[in-house]
Amino acid sequence: MAFVKSSSDDALRGNHVAVAQLLAEHGGRSGGKVQRGSRMSSTGNVVPDAATIELIYAVSSGDLDAVRTFVARGVDLGSCDYDLRTPLHLAAAEGHKDVVGYFVEQGVSAEVRDRWGATPADEAMRHGFPEIAESLHSASGALTVV
Repeated sequence: MAFVKSSSDDALRGNHVAVAQLLAEHGGRSGGKVQRGSRMSSTGNVVPDAATIELIYAVSSGDLDAVRTFVARGVDLGSCDYDLRTPLHLAAAEGHKDVVGYFVEQGVSAEVRDRWGATPADEAMRHGFPEIAESLHSASGALTVV
């Protein structure tokens, strides 16, 4: 795997959060910018907050009960990771229709774009879930070109 911007960026890109945190503790720097669900460490590294990381794991496994628990705890469902990907992007890409539906019911934007310009509907189409893409297009009220 090639380094993207720095070893910290590469670790985060590979979802190796513990490695990125270890690098940050020892002076590693990131070229990324702080987004919702992240914080800037004293050494200038982007570190996703713990709640965002836990939410992403729950979404990736399709655990709607855990997602509801995060909402009850006040976690922002619109938070994003270092690639500007929201939990909705992940739920759509993984084909978790019930989680996607819940996000839409909670008012999470279906129009948000990640760092590559992809919407959650784009991710659903890319990963073979056209019915989820269509439901997201309906929720956003606008069609995007995939």
